[in-house]
Formats: sequence, C-alpha cells, structure tokens
Amino acid sequence: MPIITKNFKDHFAYDLSKNIITKGEIWDDDVIKQSIEMILATHFGERIFNPNFGSELPFFLFENLTESTGEQLLTSIINSIKRWEDRVEVLENQCRMILYPDQNGISLTITYRIKKNNIVSRFEKKIIY
Repeated sequence: MPIITKNFKDHFAYDLSKNIITKGEIWDDDVIKQSIEMILATHFGERIFNPNFGSELPFFLFENLTESTGEQLLTSIINSIKRWEDRVEVLENQCRMILYPDQNGISLTITYRIKKNNIVSRFEKKIIY
C-alpha cells in the first residue's frame, strides 16, 4: 500500500495553531483531502472496531482494470467518500478515473463541495503500482 501513503512529517494537513475547541468541527480543505486519502487507503475490515470503514480501492490495486471494472471502482470510491466524509457533497458528474494500463495505474479526480462554506475543491491522486 505504499502507493497511496504520504510522508505526513512533511504534509500534515492540520495547522495545530487553529483552535478546534471553540470552532467545533474542522472544515479545512487540506484536512478533508487527508481524510479522503485515509478512506481510500483503508481496506474494509482493517479497522477492528469499525470494519465497514474504508474503500474497495486497495483490493483493486493489483487487478487488471478494464473500462467496466474502472467504472465500478469509481462508483464504489464515490460511495465510500459519501458514507464516511459527511463534510462534503461529492459532485459525481465531475469525478473521473483515467486508466493507465501500460503503467499499471490510475489517475483519480474526486470533485466535491464543502458543505459549510460551499467551496468546490478536488481530490486528485495518481496511483502507479
């Protein structure tokens, strides 16, 4: 799974100087992107006390993706984000996955709207395995 992981030492998304106690929930876009990455990187069953958390992406990493299975995977990824990241509304018609069969990889773009401030943003990830 090293394809999806980040070096969090250099890319920790949350600014610890922000006061989350008085502000309540964190709506920062970098934190939301980090949350989406965590959802996508987690196998179903990996979290013992929450076995339904995660996505099907890790199960597909070494499969030979076709257009049909790629569409199924994209739908599954969108559904996982919708289920586990309630701070955003996924704009499904603007999400896409490009298959790179010669590189054994995919390029993933998930477009979403942050509910609290109506900002539209994108989670983009290229995964080569």
